[in-house]
Amino acid sequence: MKQLNAAETDWIESWTIEEALAIYEFCTLMQDHLWRLHEVDITERFFDTERNPFEDPSFESNLELPSVDKLL
Repeated sequence: MKQLNAAETDWIESWTIEEALAIYEFCTLMQDHLWRLHEVDITERFFDTERNPFEDPSFESNLELPSVDKLL
């Protein structure tokens, strides 16, 4: 998925609450509509190991969780 650049982030952060809610509602409606149209294809792509690193056993995460000893 594309990352937002600084100009896009600044623009989004300048939205009023009314603008943000209108865009959120539009995106939610669009998401629901696209899901109904393409549910099978979206699901297949989600579970495709080449496109979903969480299902790929060779994927190496850079998230290191602290040991229990460090938490105590």
